[in-house]
Amino acid sequence: MITSLPFVLSLIIIFSGLLAGIALARIAKEEARAGTKYFAWIKKIILAMVFPLFLLLTKFSLATVSLTIIFLGTLYLWKNRIFKFDQDIANYLLFGILLGLSSNNPELFPIEGSLVFLYGLPTGTLIKIDKGTPSIFASLIPYGIFLVAGVISFYLNS
Repeated sequence: MITSLPFVLSLIIIFSGLLAGIALARIAKEEARAGTKYFAWIKKIILAMVFPLFLLLTKFSLATVSLTIIFLGTLYLWKNRIFKFDQDIANYLLFGILLGLSSNNPELFPIEGSLVFLYGLPTGTLIKIDKGTPSIFASLIPYGIFLVAGVISFYLNS
């Protein structure tokens, strides 16, 4: 089990994947523009790995896993009606919840955290390409829901 301060620091480090992606796009401008379609595919592949690994490596009861699947599936399918922001922000909300729930599992948390960090690299790169320089940090503010959801689900899970 991870205590609260290391968990919050882990969330901040995982969140820094977005910042690393922005820095990557700033350093390699031409390559980032050319790789836009590849970044989108990388995001889809990593997203396809996060949720099955959570279900595979979780040590929760069948009822908890079933309720989590139902909640996350409903949230994911209804994200455009519930949330008025883009898919990546909804994904980061779900990532925060999953990381909070997986904080009790020392096998699962590092894997999930690594995948979310890796998801942040292409996401940050695409933010930089789409938004441009002046509004980069303002565009990261909605992604803070990841930190809030992670901390709340961590304390609810403890």
